[in-house]
Amino acid sequence: MVRIATDSSSGITMEEGEKLGVTVVPLSINFGEESFVDDIEMTKEAFYEKLVSSKELPTTSQPAPSYFYDLFEDVKKKGDELVMVLISGKLSGTFATASAIKKEVGYEKIYLVDSLSTIGSMRFLVNEALRLKDDHSGEEIYSILCELRHRIRLLAIIDTLEYLKRGGRLSSIGAFIGNILNIKPILSVDDEGGAKILAKKPGFKMALSAVKNIIQKSEVDKSYGTYYGYTMKDERCKMLIEETKDLVSDKIIAIENVSGVVGTHIGPNGCVIIYVEKPKSQSQE
Repeated sequence: MVRIATDSSSGITMEEGEKLGVTVVPLSINFGEESFVDDIEMTKEAFYEKLVSSKELPTTSQPAPSYFYDLFEDVKKKGDELVMVLISGKLSGTFATASAIKKEVGYEKIYLVDSLSTIGSMRFLVNEALRLKDDHSGEEIYSILCELRHRIRLLAIIDTLEYLKRGGRLSSIGAFIGNILNIKPILSVDDEGGAKILAKKPGFKMALSAVKNIIQKSEVDKSYGTYYGYTMKDERCKMLIEETKDLVSDKIIAIENVSGVVGTHIGPNGCVIIYVEKPKSQSQE
């Protein structure tokens, strides 16, 4: 039997995971000396309330090694196969830890997929794995997901530069000037899974227009659906949906409050769209 797993940065909750038949391994969120297990000890709503009231930027921690060890040993004992979709190795040490424990357990039928992204991008990969698992081997699913991950596009509009500054991605002077000019960065991930700023626009409407232009230049594969996310408040996400709905698939994968693991870096009142592009061979036809 092929089993599917992921980590909590995917936005898939423990409850949702049980319904889907997906094992969800939780990361942790740290506020100073306080540590909370994502989705177990702290809800998304509670996270954002604490985020905006805290003077210190929270940090995130990868899952405890025991989560991986127990899961991998159970898969090995039962002779199953496991396909596990994980947050980008450039954004977290989670993939490296899982890889080390797989080696320790010594079972080759565990296939770890570096999503090269996070949140909804991981949902696309998990959904594809679920679709394939009854008719494909773990190795076949792994190969398909490794191809698909390069076609997933994530675009996020950030409301405030404060959290990029706190996270060390922007200087204090740059954040100060940017906030005065009402600059809204458009964040994405690069081909290797690292965060990158695509553009900086004056005001949300200009940033939204830039996102539309990016999507218009894409060859969208509408068979995969569209993911929308927001951090804390959904007003701007609703505007994003309205402005992009004719450019992407009308099959909505999710509209959700983004995991605190990612919200730590985006900050409140951001919005995200994720979609899949056609393979290059199809887009050139």
